Amino acid sequence: MSADIFGPVFAGGIALMFIGVISAFVVAQMIEATDSYDDLANEAFDALNKEFDVEVESRESRGEEEVKDSVVKEDTTGGVIFTDD
Repeated sequence: MSADIFGPVFAGGIALMFIGVISAFVVAQMIEATDSYDDLANEAFDALNKEFDVEVESRESRGEEEVKDSVVKEDTTGGVIFTDD
């Protein structure tokens, strides 16, 4: 790759960064104009809570089996690591 290609690539990256900032500003103005921020936030939190509830129900249905599988076994080596030299 020649040295003269880095200029346009760098300029393209800077342009993409500014396009991202401009698009975020436009979306923020659209949300502000419709006063829908609270609705969007509540919708996101409701979706997260629903996913969390499904996960809790799944864990509760597995019950004791999960507890048995997740028990940490005691380290009997005393922290010593054995290697084959």
